[in-house]
Amino acid sequence: MPFPEGLPTKLVHLTVNNPAGGTAATGTVRLSPNVPAVVIDGTPTQWTGSGTYRLNSQGQLVDTDGTTVGVRLLDNTVAGSNPQGWLWHALVAIDGQPPHAFYFTLAGTPAEVDLAELMQVDPDVPRYVAVPGPEGPAGTPGPAGAAGADGQNGASAYQVWLAAGNTGSVSDFLASLTGPTGPQGPAGPQPPLGTAGAGDDVALRSTDPSTTNARTPTAHAASHASGGSDPVTPAAIGADPAGTATAAVTTHTTADDPHGYKTWADAKFATLSTVSALNTYVDDTVNRIAAVEDGTAWLSGLNIDGNAQIANGDLAVHDNVKGYRFRRGGSALDLEATGADLIVSNWSGTGFNGTQYAFDRYASNALAAQHAGLREFVSSLYGTVVHTIDPNGNRLGFHGKPPVTQQAVTGSRSDGTALANLLAALDTLGFIDDQSTA
Repeated sequence: MPFPEGLPTKLVHLTVNNPAGGTAATGTVRLSPNVPAVVIDGTPTQWTGSGTYRLNSQGQLVDTDGTTVGVRLLDNTVAGSNPQGWLWHALVAIDGQPPHAFYFTLAGTPAEVDLAELMQVDPDVPRYVAVPGPEGPAGTPGPAGAAGADGQNGASAYQVWLAAGNTGSVSDFLASLTGPTGPQGPAGPQPPLGTAGAGDDVALRSTDPSTTNARTPTAHAASHASGGSDPVTPAAIGADPAGTATAAVTTHTTADDPHGYKTWADAKFATLSTVSALNTYVDDTVNRIAAVEDGTAWLSGLNIDGNAQIANGDLAVHDNVKGYRFRRGGSALDLEATGADLIVSNWSGTGFNGTQYAFDRYASNALAAQHAGLREFVSSLYGTVVHTIDPNGNRLGFHGKPPVTQQAVTGSRSDGTALANLLAALDTLGFIDDQSTA
């Protein structure tokens, strides 16, 4: 199974050749951690066990698939490793040689490592990684490090209360802190008994001659009664003289607007007459709108600023005496008139003002039409003139000829001059193209 993405690993190579003849060596290499298991923070996997790999026909260390050169190992210096400081153990068994075992670390090595450079060939070689011995005694504690950053604020008492499964607001939480009322405690000590006026901390004797019982000083009450030596008056206690309240209530109840509500309301609300008049206007408006929607309303005038559209109907303009309409209900689109001749004209001004040029008249009592003014027949709008009829100038022109007045035919019929003049006149009008010869 491949290593998880992001986990630090290094590819380890090893090539072994026979020193006698240089042929590729054969054998196996067993790789395993020097601890029973390794766990890395942030990964759900425990790494344990070992792997035995062979040398191929070129003497190269290959993976278990037999083709991939090199073996990928977990970096023993990866952060979060538990335990820390563990080493790799290699057991190299070359055929014909005694097995050779050694420990090595991948600390400080590149992404691809040649195991031969880490192998213990001679124990005196300084770069060899020695087998770790037993743990030594604890060293002298180092100086205290800098204070760390403040941690996050802990949950409040209310949040802890909620986390314990309780529900409710902060007020509910505070109420839960108050326990039930406890039993009444024993009575406290009584002050010493004495006579009236002996002191603030002396209780009155039940047999004091100034009272008939322990709680009612009769002589004192009599002095403040009506007719006593020190009667209590309304002014002494801030009360109004007798009859003042009755008079105030009478004045209030007989006033026209004692609280000013009527004056205030008149300035804030509509009166009944105003509401009645407004209701009449609203009803009239509703009726007018309904008539417009039903098509039964007659408007004295209508101005529209913008496009106007009539859907599924005809547009008729009339006064019940004469009028015209644009009708789409038939088999074609019709412009129709009723009650008077239909005149088609155009004004020289921009608001139906200036000079009115009346061009066409369509009679209302006969199948007849009249046209006034110059009429040009063109192949397309604003195109070249083909035929011209000019009643104002009494001129005609056909087939592109300029319009001319009535042509006179002179000459003799007997000698053919009249016929020649006729052909010339017809050619001038454009009726014919005279290509005859003498």
